[in-house]
Amino acid sequence: MEFRTACRLISAEFQDAGFTVKYALEKKRWWYPAEELATEAWKQYKNVLAPHLTYGAWSDIRLAPQDIKYANFLAGAPRPQDKTEEIFLEETQTAFTLLIKSIETGRVALMPHL
Repeated sequence: MEFRTACRLISAEFQDAGFTVKYALEKKRWWYPAEELATEAWKQYKNVLAPHLTYGAWSDIRLAPQDIKYANFLAGAPRPQDKTEEIFLEETQTAFTLLIKSIETGRVALMPHL
């Protein structure tokens, strides 16, 4: 029961983060700093997941919160005064595209256990 709960909560967290990053990428606008992408469920339940998953699934899942943390880092990085809301660097756009894939891969690895 606890394992299934952990899978669902972490999957929802990954899904929310993925939607936020996708939306930001499509609109080329940062999310508000107060809306930091969450990894609380991951922090709370990763120890519940670890003994139940294959090494491959664990590897896919554990990369997603690292990438969410990186997305938060990028969102909080200083930007030019005239471009505080705009995602204008091609490197950032490329990084977000890769982050979305990583987050979705982690979420998909959880799906069989939901």
